[in-house]
Amino acid sequence: MDVPVLIIGFNRPDLLQILINRLREINPKTVYLAVDGPRENYPNDKLKVSEVHACFELIDWDCEKKSLFRTENLGCRHGVTASIDWFFSQQPFGIILEDDCIPAPEFFSYCRELLHLYKDDKRVFSISGYNPASNTNFQECPYDYWFYPTAIGWGWASWSDRWKYYNDTPALYNEVVNNGALLLQTDDSWFGHKYLTLVREVLNDKIVAWDYIWSYTHLLQNGLSIIPKYNYINNIGYNHPDATHKFPSTFKISEIHIPAEATRLSHPPYMFRHRLFEEELKAQYLPPKTGLKRRIINRIKSVYTKVFI
Repeated sequence: MDVPVLIIGFNRPDLLQILINRLREINPKTVYLAVDGPRENYPNDKLKVSEVHACFELIDWDCEKKSLFRTENLGCRHGVTASIDWFFSQQPFGIILEDDCIPAPEFFSYCRELLHLYKDDKRVFSISGYNPASNTNFQECPYDYWFYPTAIGWGWASWSDRWKYYNDTPALYNEVVNNGALLLQTDDSWFGHKYLTLVREVLNDKIVAWDYIWSYTHLLQNGLSIIPKYNYINNIGYNHPDATHKFPSTFKISEIHIPAEATRLSHPPYMFRHRLFEEELKAQYLPPKTGLKRRIINRIKSVYTKVFI
């Protein structure tokens, strides 16, 4: 497989081994491994990070491989973006996989085909392998992917000339908020209001994440991401003991489900956005607001339960 792959790891050697075993099935010709440094005040990090370093030797097929092992911890915001900067400083395009994102084998040919197809179409900023609403029935869609105004991580691909627009400076954020550019660019939609809040939280260190800025970059540059009809990614680490971000027990990730007949991609003849998909995501991220009367009733019930039960 001639598409370069960047693996981003940290302190979970068990997950990284599973990902490397999957890559061995595909035999990518170029593999990069970037590993953040151990955190202070986490005594187990040093050993676990060293075990992740040792996983580099598991990349044992015939390929060019490069490593970036940091001695200091940059965290899951700057550590990830610095790793992607390093990768795209050497490659014009490629696949990015965090250690817990295990792709279906079909993911690689999907990315390869679309990276070449949209190489010169600067409207497309990224190619996602994960469909967070793939449990919804999209069988009526005649195409194997569609376009979406923001990025979705957990296994994705892009080009260096798109990644160069990634900008997490407070100066840019303040400018596009003060002059209204972010909301104008999104037609005052829920996308704009969502990222108005999320990016502010990231810049104020209330949220430690890199991907919200990447989505915000799509919005500012009027770039699109490609979303697959079928989910290609299985996240096996979102509730791992060493996961940075954990999800509630009610959270359900999409499962990999690729029909046997889906062997060739059916390409949309236009920049197709899927209304049902966007409605599903809006419902996930912006649930309907509870009316004042219902909020008062819920509050009374909550107090009653605490006092009398």
